[in-house]
Amino acid sequence: MRANPTSGGIHRRARIGARLGRVLPFVAPLLFAVPLAAQTGRIQGTIKETTRPRGVKGASVLVARLDPDPPLAFDAKPDDQGRYHFDALPVGRYMIQLTHQALDSLELSLPASEVFIVAGRTAEVPFSLPTSLALRDAVCRGLTLGNNTGAVTGHVVDADTEQPLANADVALSWTDLSFDRKTLHSTKEQHDSWVRTGPRGEYRICNVPTGSWLLIQLQYAGRAGNAVRVSVSGEEAVVVRNLSLSVAEAPTLTTLDSAGATVRGLDSEPSADDSVANGLYLTGTAAVSGVVLGEGGRPLDDVEVRVVNARPVTRTDAAGRFTLNNLPSGTQLLGVRRIGYLVGDVAVELRPNRTVTQNVLLRRVVSLDSMRVVGRRSRYADFEYRRKSSPTGRFLTANDLAREHATELAPVIQHVGGFTIVGAGPNTQVFSTAAKSGRPNCKEVNVVIDGVDQAAINMVPPHDIAALEIYPEAAGAPGQYRSECGLILIWTKRWKSTPPT
Repeated sequence: MRANPTSGGIHRRARIGARLGRVLPFVAPLLFAVPLAAQTGRIQGTIKETTRPRGVKGASVLVARLDPDPPLAFDAKPDDQGRYHFDALPVGRYMIQLTHQALDSLELSLPASEVFIVAGRTAEVPFSLPTSLALRDAVCRGLTLGNNTGAVTGHVVDADTEQPLANADVALSWTDLSFDRKTLHSTKEQHDSWVRTGPRGEYRICNVPTGSWLLIQLQYAGRAGNAVRVSVSGEEAVVVRNLSLSVAEAPTLTTLDSAGATVRGLDSEPSADDSVANGLYLTGTAAVSGVVLGEGGRPLDDVEVRVVNARPVTRTDAAGRFTLNNLPSGTQLLGVRRIGYLVGDVAVELRPNRTVTQNVLLRRVVSLDSMRVVGRRSRYADFEYRRKSSPTGRFLTANDLAREHATELAPVIQHVGGFTIVGAGPNTQVFSTAAKSGRPNCKEVNVVIDGVDQAAINMVPPHDIAALEIYPEAAGAPGQYRSECGLILIWTKRWKSTPPT
């Protein structure tokens, strides 16, 4: 008897159906995943780094789908080698753009480009970061720029309200020091520049020298903030320096001019008793706190911390912590000093009734030991002779300077007496009280370093000075140097005397 083919087929189909029922839950996702994966593509590329100060770490890549709907947007950060990628992007037409923190701060953007995502394929989109000179040219568009020049740009705001300050003045000052190789005489030329801010408080100053310290100051409505330092390196070519000023607390320009504390007044001739320290102390409701660290992140104790032109002074504790209260608002200069470390001047943005956190890293200086100085003492025979015979000069040795515990020479000169110190850092000026009383038109004291005159008083740190001669007037000063307005002779530990002929 033959089996019923119909019933046999039913049984076989039932068995097959049972097996499919057990397998389909695992196969079904794969069947549906294939067409979905086929509808996505990929973007990858490498960002080429053209300058160190603005490397790939500050870069981002943005992509946005234009069609079909709905719109989509993604972003990616590159790795240390500049490689980036976007995986599983739905097919469509996209715009892709490279952004960078430096570009954002300069209010610049790179053009976006179009890219099509095809199912199952990878689009290669490389990028190159713009060079520093390209950024400078973009900031200073429309201007003729010289060689070895850069730009300073930024925004200014009212420190009390955080609102932009339109029609404010941003003043800039710097000094060019050149030497004549034949005569060994130096020439110092003062430069001043200023610009007015736009409606959003924006400003730009172009054609400033690279590699030099610049003093910058915000002036508004007859008042002025603290002058802070900024430097444009050749690698950067353009830097951003945002500024702020408290219209309620900032001193007037008249008060600052009388003390020689404005950028435009740096080359003026203050009277003998005019200085920032003689009566001009700025106060307010702002505060700053932080930690001072040395190399390796080690906290530094007994570090002097103050805000320039403000009265409060403090020292760090064993954990390197410090706090200063009753400070003026706006852009201020935080001065940090410790024996054996380079001077630290940090610009801080202070706000009324608020404590700002500002940590400071100090770098240790490498000084020569005292035994080496004693061994070379015979090289300063002229210094030794005048120290024994001159009735008017004042003489300090390396050991004398070490006892002063100073990180800059200007405070040492002020401690000696008879001199007025104006400013701070590399642009400090020294005036002789005695010379100006007899010659009212006298300008700065002539500072001579290893035989080269018209130098800056803080150009050499005290730990690198072997001998120091101070003459308030021309009387008794060595005749080979200009001394009618006072003379300061600095002999460094690296100086080598010329054998007599």
